[in-house]
Amino acid sequence: MGDYNRFKKYISYTANIDEFRGQLEQIASMYEERKKLFAGVDVEKIAEYNKKQSKYSSKIPEIFVIIDEISIITDKSGLDKNEKAIADRMTRILSDLARLGRAAGIHVIIGIQVPNMQTVPGQLKNVIDMRVSGYLKDESASNIVLNNSLASKLPHIKGRMILDTLEYQSYYFDKNIDYLKDIQAIEKPIAYVASKRKNIVKTDKDNKIIADIDLTE
Repeated sequence: MGDYNRFKKYISYTANIDEFRGQLEQIASMYEERKKLFAGVDVEKIAEYNKKQSKYSSKIPEIFVIIDEISIITDKSGLDKNEKAIADRMTRILSDLARLGRAAGIHVIIGIQVPNMQTVPGQLKNVIDMRVSGYLKDESASNIVLNNSLASKLPHIKGRMILDTLEYQSYYFDKNIDYLKDIQAIEKPIAYVASKRKNIVKTDKDNKIIADIDLTE
C-alpha cells in the first residue's frame, strides 16, 4: 500500500470493500452524467467531446477502475442475503462499465489469482474484451480466463504471458528495486523525457517527420 500512498493526488485507492462500493457507485453516476453531457453536444465518445473543447480545463479525463483481486467482490461464499445483493450490485455495475463505459472514457481492469466459475461470473467475463494470463496449473482455469488452454501450457519462465492467443515475454519487476524513486518522471513526464532526449524528431526539407529518434541515456 505504500506505493499507492505516494500517488494520492493521482489515484483513489482503497483496500476496504465498503469504501470501494461507494467509489464504484460514484463512477456509475459519473457515467450517467457523461452520457447526458455528450448528448448535449451531439457526440457519443469522449474523444469527440474533448475535441470540441477549446480549453484544456474543459476536457474530461479517462477513468480507470483497477481491481487487483476480483474474487473479493464476486465470491459470495458465506455471505448473507443482504451481502449477496450488494455483491451482485457491484458485479452488475462493473459489467455495465466494462460493456458500455469505454465510449465515456471509463475502463475496467480486473485481476484474479484463482479463476473459477464462481470468482469470474459469465456476465463479467463476457464483456472483458482483452485477456492476459500468466501460467495456470490446469486447463479449466485457462479456459475461464482465455477461452483456451494456452495458459496451462506456458513454460515456467518468470514474466511469460499469454495475450488472448499470443505468447509474449513481459517485463520482470524486481520487488527489491524502487521503480518509483525518481518522482520527477511522474510529476513532470513531458519535460523530464524531453530533457533526457538528445534528438526528439528528424524532419526532411519539407518539415515532414521522417524519424522519431530516442537517444535517452
